[in-house]
Amino acid sequence: MVLTNKGVVVIDTPWTEPQTEELIQSIQTKFQKQIVFLIVTQAHDDRMAGVPNFLKRNIPVFSTTEVVVSGHGNWGKLDLLRHTIRLLISPNH
Repeated sequence: MVLTNKGVVVIDTPWTEPQTEELIQSIQTKFQKQIVFLIVTQAHDDRMAGVPNFLKRNIPVFSTTEVVVSGHGNWGKLDLLRHTIRLLISPNH
């Protein structure tokens, strides 16, 4: 997760929706900030199974086309809040 002056950016979700719900509640309680968006880095359950929890709250979810479509190869870059994050495939994936 990344704390910004506009709120919290979450990167990937836990394995399950209940675990994701716990994460969201913990972030809001601990930091007293809203979650501004979620970044999904891989098309695997251990990274995106909790996406519905964010969508139910109208929290934007971002990824790259490559992650959404295939989940393979180098995933390009995301330009977020005046910062660029480059997503690359990691070993064993």
